[in-house]
Amino acid sequence: MLYLYTYGNKLEFYNYVGGSQSICFKIDWTPSTNTWYHIALVRIDNGNSASSWRIFINGVSQTLTLQAGAWNGTINNWAAPLTVGTLTTQYFNGWIDEFRISKGIARWTENFTPPTAAYSTAGSTQDNRVSIVKSNGTIGTANKASASAWPSSDATATYGGSSDLWSETWTYSDINNSNFGVAVSASSTNSTLSIDHIKLKVYYTTTTSTAGTAGSIMLQGF
Repeated sequence: MLYLYTYGNKLEFYNYVGGSQSICFKIDWTPSTNTWYHIALVRIDNGNSASSWRIFINGVSQTLTLQAGAWNGTINNWAAPLTVGTLTTQYFNGWIDEFRISKGIARWTENFTPPTAAYSTAGSTQDNRVSIVKSNGTIGTANKASASAWPSSDATATYGGSSDLWSETWTYSDINNSNFGVAVSASSTNSTLSIDHIKLKVYYTTTTSTAGTAGSIMLQGF
């Protein structure tokens, strides 16, 4: 049995194999009534450490505490029907919207902005990550991935804007560095993906020491 549920001031994930918990971890969380939350449980890899998992509340990664079993404990393939919001005679007292299970992809690995539109059923291809690459080659923490499906013909998508720093601080040397760029990944079940070109537009204010704001990224030829 596989569970993600709340009790007290905690949100807990656990899995039973042969009557015992193969994995069980929690976060401290005190939700408010009459409030919508975006909750994401993500398995990054099969490693035996907390870094192999994420729980995001409204796009913010939470601190995980292992309660039982191991971080890489066995999770079986279950033949039983999937139930959402209920366990035998116990029922979730609230609303659930846009429930999604993604297999074979860790949709979020860093803090992100939760989508504000419904998940699209028009296609099988979606952004996984759209992030800035800093001058030292590291990928920025801001993920601008869109929840909308990619179109089936050429189109342009814009990410960021004239006042968006992408959760980073910038100097002119960062922008002029040859490592400065953008990292894009997408997921698809049965399509061939292509990007024709990427244009980075930088907005800045001339000063004696810094060049300002990272701006919009335009992707063409989806």
